[in-house]
Order: sequence, then C-alpha cells, then structure tokens
Amino acid sequence: MAGIPPGGRGGGRRDRRRDTGAGAFIVEPLGDAAGAGAGANARAIVEGQAAQSDLVDVQALLQELAALRAAVHAQPQGAPAAAAAGPGPALGDLAAPFQPPVPRVVSASEMLTLRRAVPKFDGKISYEAYRASFDDLVGLYPFLTDDQRFQLLSSGLVGAPQSLLEDLTANRTFAALDQALRLSYSKPVHAWTEMQNLTTMKQDASETLEEWSTRVSRAAHRAYPDTPLPRVEEYAVQYFFIGLHSTAIRNGVAGLTCSTLQEALGACRLVRSRLPPQSGPAAKRV
Repeated sequence: MAGIPPGGRGGGRRDRRRDTGAGAFIVEPLGDAAGAGAGANARAIVEGQAAQSDLVDVQALLQELAALRAAVHAQPQGAPAAAAAGPGPALGDLAAPFQPPVPRVVSASEMLTLRRAVPKFDGKISYEAYRASFDDLVGLYPFLTDDQRFQLLSSGLVGAPQSLLEDLTANRTFAALDQALRLSYSKPVHAWTEMQNLTTMKQDASETLEEWSTRVSRAAHRAYPDTPLPRVEEYAVQYFFIGLHSTAIRNGVAGLTCSTLQEALGACRLVRSRLPPQSGPAAKRV
C-alpha cells in the first residue's frame, strides 16, 4: 500500500501511517482543525465524567456521615456511643459517683495485737529511725483514730522516753507526743549524745580487738549519721586507737595513720604478734 503524500485529502489535512505489524498499517489524522476539535471534545467528556465520579464519591461519603450521626442520636440517653464497635469497659461503672471508703473500726483484739507488735523505743537510736519502724506497722491500719495512735506510740516507750508522758497530762494526743519525742530524741540531739559516748568509749578487759572494732564502728555511725562514710571511718579509727585497753598495743600504733577500721585492726594484730607471749585474761583480751 502506497503512502499518502503530505497535503493530500482535501488540502491542509495531514495524515500519518503507522505500521501495526503483520503487514497492516493504520492511517492517523494529524493537526487539522476537525481533529483538534474532536480531541478537545473527547477531553472535555473525560474530565466531565471524572468530575461527576468525584461528586458521586463525595455524596456517598456525606450520606455515610449522616447515617452515622443519626445512629448516634438515636441511642438512648447515657448509652455508650461506640457500642457497635465491640465490647469495651462498662461506662455505667465509670460514670457512677465516687463512693469514699467506709471507715472501719479497729477492734479491741486488733489493738491488743498491735500493742504487742509495736517496737520498743528506749532512746538509744534516733526518733526518726524509730518512727520509720513504727509507721511500717501502724500504716497497715489507716482507720486508726488519733487516740488509738497515741496509745500505740506510748505503749512502745520504755525507760527515759516514757517519762515524757508525764508532761502530756493536758494534751494527750498523738501529735503532741510525737513532737515531744522529736524535740528530745531527734537525730541532731541524739547524735550529740552519741558523740559524747564515742569519745569516752573504752575497750573492755574481756573484749577482743574484733569485738572492740565492731562496737566502735556502730557508735561512730550513730554519732555521725549525716557524715560521708570516709570521714566516719577516720573518726572511728581515731577512737579505736584511743580506747584500746592494752597499753602495749596502744603504744605500738601511736602515730600510725589508717584510713579504715580494717587497716587499724590489721595494724593492731601486727603489733600484738610481736609482743612477748602472755597468759591469763590479758592474753584472751588482745
């Protein structure tokens, strides 16, 4: 099949021959006014159909929203709005008014058990440390009255702290007793007493070096509760050497500097090993 020359078929119209394979050809019009108009019309039709499709989608979405809104408003007052979405928490329980717990009366048998379980306070430790132990027990019974708390706290006092009850004849409340104990046995007051005791401590005649070291360590920690541990160790070493019962060992470690009680104890053992053998109670002591 011969090709169509340009400018043929009515003049001004140009065609293009396209090979489709298998010896067949398709003639396509190019660039004339009629073809341009037909293409424009086709594009307009396609765009119109697309716009109409978008409009249909929007209308369908609006209809779904309207149906959902109507379903929500159609539910009874107070019913959960998302009931159709599946099981969930019961909103009726959440919407119920808050009910405070009903105070429970602590029975006489429970009070007797508590009085027996209350830790004893003799003033040898700080009141803050004792209150922590007391609160651990009494805190399990939040419905105790003020009078019951006063009874429990007073039942734990022995020795000197018990004498404070004589000054509370007019105001026997838990707060008043708590304040009196804090003023007399708080950490600063108690620490000052422990510091005085530490400076006067001496090794007993029947006390070994290990036992003496342990006793000094505990006393130093009570005397300096808020002091860094390295400094507490320095104080303990100082009073450990000063309070030694054996004059020979004390002279042997004189002028020696140790940073821990363990080092001081080792130095004393070394000095003791170089001393001549002893017999009797003195040998057991050192």
